[in-house]
Amino acid sequence: MLRAFTFFAVPAAILTVSGSALGAVSTVKFTADALGLGSSEINEGSTVEANIAGKLITSSTTGMGSSLYVQRSGIAGSGTASDPLMLRVTCRTRLDAISGFPGNNDDDDRSPASNSANDYQAGILYVAKENSSTVGKDEGLGVRAFATNTSGVRTTSGGAAKITGNKEMSGGTGSTVFDPTPSDEPGDEEILVEFNGASSTPGMLGDSMTVTLSKFKSGNLLELTINLQGGGVLHFASLGTSSGAFTSLGSDVQRLAFSSLAGLSSSAIVSSFAIRAIEDNASHPSVNAEGLLLQGISGTLVPAPGAIALLGLAGIVAGRRRR
Repeated sequence: MLRAFTFFAVPAAILTVSGSALGAVSTVKFTADALGLGSSEINEGSTVEANIAGKLITSSTTGMGSSLYVQRSGIAGSGTASDPLMLRVTCRTRLDAISGFPGNNDDDDRSPASNSANDYQAGILYVAKENSSTVGKDEGLGVRAFATNTSGVRTTSGGAAKITGNKEMSGGTGSTVFDPTPSDEPGDEEILVEFNGASSTPGMLGDSMTVTLSKFKSGNLLELTINLQGGGVLHFASLGTSSGAFTSLGSDVQRLAFSSLAGLSSSAIVSSFAIRAIEDNASHPSVNAEGLLLQGISGTLVPAPGAIALLGLAGIVAGRRRR
């Protein structure tokens, strides 16, 4: 389908910021090496590893999990004047359970008061290292869970919170009621990527965005929720590799192009998105049979209106495409 393009003048002052341009394509690879967090896996063991100040933090507060902060250059960090904060990644787990939590609200949302009295849905970010033998294979972010007691509160070993579950996000079909059984490992996990936590970068142009997934095999399924600037929401309950939105990069690595998703206008700005694996066959669930790692994202950054005004820009900074 032909598209008409309308171009606006872009003053040179906005073109570059620390090597990563506002209004230009920015790419983040979620491995420890690429993020500048070292060359080893993070949170792959039986207990949560120490925080990396300003970069990767697992809260000590009950009901709160891990947060990863990434700057515009693609390295982990809370931001500097020349390399500001671009996005924040958080996660949660055991999404099947929506009721029966001990002594707290029965809900399944991300509000601060949601199940804050326990750690049952607070997720721990796993960060893979680079795979030197096969590019992209088994690389990216996964989600693990706190080991909890019968009250849903994390247990510890040597002062560190204990971890349970696989390294990747897994899909599963479990009870919708909270199960305090210590051996009950998580069935569903989710990663949330937020741009709107960074005031200078409220989002990415939606149809410029791609998400790269590792350990995502043919036939696997995921659920995707896209939150748009201005309040719109797009929800895709079941996306698989048979969808035209996916491109195989080999070695169970898939690239998901947002531009191929129904309902996303060419001018839509994504403020955040959530992604999780789901059970391939809910009528015959198999424990942890599916999994994926969030290997990376790429897209065109959209500057905040305040940043434009600060730089004294007279026009709108955009190249708007119309279908």
